Amino acid sequence: MGRSALLVFLLACLSWADPATAGLQPEPFASGELSHWDGPQFVEADRAGHVYFLRADTLQVYPVTKEGTLGEPIRLKPGAKPIGEILNAAMSPDGEKWLLQSPFSIWLFADGKEKPVPPLTWKPESVGFHRDDPLVAVAPMPLGKRIDPDKIATPPWLLELGSDRWSVLRDLEGVSVAELLASGEKWNDAIAESSVLVAPGRLGHLWMAHQYAYRLQRLSPTGRSRLEITVGDGKVQHEGEKGPSQWSHGSGALKQKGSYQTWTAATAILDLAEGPDGRLYLLVPTESGGLALDRYDPVRLALERVSVKLSTEGRFTIAAGKDALYLAAWNGTKGRWRLPWEALEEAEWAPVENAAMDGIPMDAEGDSSKQTSKPADRKRPAAKPAVRASGSAARKVPTQE
Repeated sequence: MGRSALLVFLLACLSWADPATAGLQPEPFASGELSHWDGPQFVEADRAGHVYFLRADTLQVYPVTKEGTLGEPIRLKPGAKPIGEILNAAMSPDGEKWLLQSPFSIWLFADGKEKPVPPLTWKPESVGFHRDDPLVAVAPMPLGKRIDPDKIATPPWLLELGSDRWSVLRDLEGVSVAELLASGEKWNDAIAESSVLVAPGRLGHLWMAHQYAYRLQRLSPTGRSRLEITVGDGKVQHEGEKGPSQWSHGSGALKQKGSYQTWTAATAILDLAEGPDGRLYLLVPTESGGLALDRYDPVRLALERVSVKLSTEGRFTIAAGKDALYLAAWNGTKGRWRLPWEALEEAEWAPVENAAMDGIPMDAEGDSSKQTSKPADRKRPAAKPAVRASGSAARKVPTQE
């Protein structure tokens, strides 16, 4: 084979490459001495596409400037009660509020100052906003003795904060709190099945994605499910063997021992954000240990994927800015990046395999033969717009012997 023929052959091989493995290379995003900080970080964007990074250990909010750098921060001012470790954070679409979550409490900030909120009676799992109202996704785990489980027919799933109280936006059907408390061995399964991430839609709807099962739902403003997309069987997938593990502490007469249920649920969706054009983006881990970006197009009814060339592991948050989709690792030392909208438009997206919409398989173009939710009747903007597990992967629920 001559050199010219070999060159033609190699070019043909490149053109035949699997687009899902070609991948996108995110652009590192940094700013001088602030390029990396040793602490949790979250990236959020308001509805106008202005992007902000929250440094959770110092409660400093850094805006992204027009020059693509981090601007002067604004510090959130807490009250007298210490906040402690921040596991999740969200900014309201109007950019005026921040909602922070610790293992058992939440904090609301408006215009940079902490605002009192009614105490939660259920364990928070994630936070977000419904329109501009604070929203908390909770686990079916009562806090303290504030609730009599025998009197709870159906625990709440999504709680929305009104003027002075929490109201239930969506219930968690099919779960008995009394049975969970009685068994003491099913908490991990209950948390894995109910843990969700939420993101506001630009038309008043709400996106809800399961963290440990590929199930995506679009909820109406009143919390009713209008669309569900699943990949595979849509159920929680596990890594390793399920079952109790033993623990002990001390020795002799002071020795204590017990057991706990090992956390085995595998992360299915890391974060989600709706773009300026109405398409939804989801950052997901792949079976090979890498990352991929999924995109749901509500006009074409398509779910597509492209791999993302990042070696960083652990949690991420994403935000849809004017110019790009921004990504942030859990810890500031692991980095932050941006994917320009132009690069996303030019990427070679491939259909996500085994995807279904409302139980009906989606074909190669993402169409479903059954539509239970009519997509918005509007034209998509141009390709370039004019113009988003705790830190630890393991959980233990001790059971004394």
